[in-house]
Amino acid sequence: MKINPIILIIVIILGLYVGINITKEEPLQSNVTNKETTKVASTEKENIAKPNEEIKAEVTPKYNYKIIHEIGKRFDGAISYYVLIDPVDAETTEFKDIVHYTVNDLVQTKGNNISVEIYDNKDALDLHYKLYGDMSLDRVLNREEYIFVGNHHVAGFSGELETDLFYNTLYYYPAANVEDNPLVGKYAGAVEFNPN
Repeated sequence: MKINPIILIIVIILGLYVGINITKEEPLQSNVTNKETTKVASTEKENIAKPNEEIKAEVTPKYNYKIIHEIGKRFDGAISYYVLIDPVDAETTEFKDIVHYTVNDLVQTKGNNISVEIYDNKDALDLHYKLYGDMSLDRVLNREEYIFVGNHHVAGFSGELETDLFYNTLYYYPAANVEDNPLVGKYAGAVEFNPN
């Protein structure tokens, strides 16, 4: 069966014409979008109509953290906080966002003149706290413990400390090194970090 070339050309031209006209038209908005827009607009009108009422918005923290220990051990009298966060994925740098959020939130609630030690494992946090916090460990860490703490001591922050590297210093994986902690040691280092 042979296709007539004239009919084929007419079909192609008709197809192009229809395709061009379809792309020129603006997309139609769905009913869902219209309903959402209407709902937002009516809510804004309600807020304007009731200026004396307090508008409450639920704020959910972006990341979870918990202060496990606090101790006034810095020479300038500042409080040091030992903080536990959810386990981090050391394959990405998302942990830096978690650290920034945690430090910013603590500075907003506790003030700038603080130190913060951030861990993603409670056992590592407790071990390091016993070594440097309340000094109840009464010994040095063995190699296995040193590596363990290095893998889970995600960050340390010293706020308003004139004797540190910067006035506001943020250390990533401060107990890690590339040789003993190859997964996280590559992130070890310090930066100036001025909390919001």
